[in-house]
Amino acid sequence: MSRTGMPEFIDLLKLFGGFVYLLMGGELLVRGALGLSKESHIPPVIVGMTVVAMGTSAPELMVSTFSALSGHAGIAVGNVVGSNIANVLLVIGVPVLIYPIVCRQGGLLQQTSLMIGVSLLLIVMCVFEPISFLEGVLLVGLLIAFLFAATRGSTFIELEDPEEEMDRGVGLPSYPGTITLFILLGVIALPLGADMVVEGGVGLAGSWG
Repeated sequence: MSRTGMPEFIDLLKLFGGFVYLLMGGELLVRGALGLSKESHIPPVIVGMTVVAMGTSAPELMVSTFSALSGHAGIAVGNVVGSNIANVLLVIGVPVLIYPIVCRQGGLLQQTSLMIGVSLLLIVMCVFEPISFLEGVLLVGLLIAFLFAATRGSTFIELEDPEEEMDRGVGLPSYPGTITLFILLGVIALPLGADMVVEGGVGLAGSWG
């Protein structure tokens, strides 16, 4: 390999390695949090709407945060849009090919309507750019309000009985030390992976023009 191609190869390794860290970190964090909630007897529906949702969003959050801190805000916005598209088409599409999702009456419509509303809000913010600090406060405030309303008894999309669904989870830690280790490793791996993804992506973008 030529010397001119070596930096590009290193950036590819950083990008790939960063994604591996993000996947591992998100998985460890979610499993550790689920193990903690199960041992603490926290209702699974609350776990699903808070711990699991936030844990699976942690990789995207880390990538967007590191992108913004490094002055590459475009990566942050592209990360959000691409992730949402993948969540709808891939993360929902593939599971229903394996096992049908049974929703409570009206639950799917309400959740989808909320998702569309938030997407429209983002479109409006992008039209009247730049997206400011106050708009960031608004978005975080809406998230907090949504989580509060959800845990207070909103309708939820579920797969069968939540207790049975949680019991089917494999690899959930049950000992306090193991739970702590899972969460700690997840917290460490996520920002490390995000930094590698941003650094590798920016390097490749510069190499490819």
